[in-house]
Amino acid sequence: MHYLVDNLVNSMEISEEQAETAVGEILNYISKHISAQELQEIFDMFPYAKVMLAKAEAAGSQGMLGGLASPMSGSISLLAALDSLTSQGLSMEQIHEVAHTTIRYAKSKLGEEKTERILNKVPDLKAIG
Repeated sequence: MHYLVDNLVNSMEISEEQAETAVGEILNYISKHISAQELQEIFDMFPYAKVMLAKAEAAGSQGMLGGLASPMSGSISLLAALDSLTSQGLSMEQIHEVAHTTIRYAKSKLGEEKTERILNKVPDLKAIG
């Protein structure tokens, strides 16, 4: 298990599957709003992100709102991500904590400036985290 997932499992008392799904959905949402280079920077600092992102992308096409997320606005894709996370049994408070912890982790690995540059492209996520 990766440090971030392990931290979420232990601090929030959620399952490994819930933690991986939550981080994967966050990555999936972010990936739709940033450049390929920025996404690669995330993968470079967090190689396991590729696996979680692939799982989230595969699951996203199966969810109720997932099919709408790709062609629609960022707000719809955020709603699809929240729908997926709540269907995994996470409360809004837990989703906030996952987002906050993931952002803190990114800042520790990517640095404050790069993380803020990415977050500025996904202000909805920044508001949650």
